[in-house]
Amino acid sequence: MDGTFWAGGFDFEATASGIDDILNQPQFTLEDLLNHDDIISECKYLNSDLIAYLSKFRVVEKLIRYVITPAPSPEAKKTEEQTEKHFPYIASELFACEVMELLNVFFENPSLLDTLFSFLDQPPPLEPGNCAYFCKVVVVLLTKKHSQLISYIQSHNILDKTLTHIGVYSIMELLIRIGWDDGSGGMEACEDDDPGADGLWLQKVCLSLPYKAYNTMPLGTTDCQARREIKPQSRERA
Repeated sequence: MDGTFWAGGFDFEATASGIDDILNQPQFTLEDLLNHDDIISECKYLNSDLIAYLSKFRVVEKLIRYVITPAPSPEAKKTEEQTEKHFPYIASELFACEVMELLNVFFENPSLLDTLFSFLDQPPPLEPGNCAYFCKVVVVLLTKKHSQLISYIQSHNILDKTLTHIGVYSIMELLIRIGWDDGSGGMEACEDDDPGADGLWLQKVCLSLPYKAYNTMPLGTTDCQARREIKPQSRERA
C-alpha cells in the first residue's frame, strides 16, 4: 500500500489552515480573519488559537458591533458595502457556532450584553438583515446561557424595549422564544397548576404579543396550555 495515507503517514503541518497563517503573522486584524473563507469552519472545529483570539473582550465587542450596526448609505464606498454584506453575517455565524469560551465573555463582561441589546434602542423600523443577525445571537445565548440571559433581560427592562419593535416578524418570534424556552431546548417544561414567578413573567410576554392565537384563547387558559397552542413558527405566515 505504498503511497497511501497509511503507508506514507499524514503531514499535519502541510494541512495548516490559512487561518493559522493569519494568526501566526506578527500583525493582523479581525477583518483579515473575517475575510477568510475558512473562519466559520475553523471556529466549529474549535481551532484553539482562533478561539483564544475571538474570545478576547475587544474582539467580541467588535463582532457585536458588526452584528448590530445598520447598513451604510447607498453612497457608501465599495469596501464599506462589502463590510455591510459580509462581516455582520460572518460575525453572527461565529456566535452561532456555540463555542462556550466565546459565549462566556458576554457574562464575564455584562457591558457586552448592553452593547448587544443597544440594538433595540434605535427607533423603528429595524434594518431587517441586522435584526435577523441580532436575533440569531440572542437565541444562541438563550439556548446556552438561559438562566443568566433571562436574569439580564428581566433586570434591564429588555422586554419593553423589544416590544417597541414587535412589528418585525423575527422580533415577535424572539419574544415567543424568550417566553417559551425552558433552558433545556424544550418548550413545555412547566406545571399547569403552579405557574410560579416564571409563569407570571411568561404571561406578561404572551399578553404583550399581538398574536391572534393567544389573544383569542378562553379566559382561564394556563401558561402551559398556551405553550402547547403557540410555539415559534416556521417562516410561513398565516
